[in-house]
Amino acid sequence: MPAKDDNDPDTLYNALAVFSPEGIVGAYHKMHLPAPEPNWATRGDSPFILETEWGPFGIAICYDNYCFPELMRYYVSKGCRLSVNSTALAHCHGPYLGSPTLESAVVQNGIYIASANLGGLDVENYFWGGSSIIGPGQKHAWSYYYYAGRKFTDEDAPECEMFTSTIDLSLSSRYAFKFNPDVNGTDWRPDKYIEMLKDTMSSPDYGK
Repeated sequence: MPAKDDNDPDTLYNALAVFSPEGIVGAYHKMHLPAPEPNWATRGDSPFILETEWGPFGIAICYDNYCFPELMRYYVSKGCRLSVNSTALAHCHGPYLGSPTLESAVVQNGIYIASANLGGLDVENYFWGGSSIIGPGQKHAWSYYYYAGRKFTDEDAPECEMFTSTIDLSLSSRYAFKFNPDVNGTDWRPDKYIEMLKDTMSSPDYGK
């Protein structure tokens, strides 16, 4: 949804309102904007973590999750065992960007993802539907399981329904982000990634 900047009403964000049982908590401003969103929206600059009685949950919108794994990994590194994906994925985006990306994120990060997508025809775009709750599988390591909902490409995916599930957050291993005595640190290496990114940004070919 469009949201005005608190200090500059001429600046708009693609935003997600975040609520708790007590009411509105705040809003996440989408950090990554695909075309044609830059025509009306400004990129947000900050992640959003919702603190709950079950631990922290990460908040992201669509393109944030499908093409930029850094944001979800930041959330997982901060202790999040569930990430929310508010999305508007349409047939024009193809069949491979949605479910395969989220399923891979579950396996790679050991996290649950609660994803809500638009479904059906909206003016000129036909949206996949396929809202779901995906998490680590219980029968096999390095696996994912649909605890509720459907894949984006399922035949009944565009049908409007509310999906709920009781999940076991202890299955969210976050294995790569916990201390590993064998390497005297985490398998995830943010100190080295910082060096790599600084090198990338200093390159004359950056952005070309």
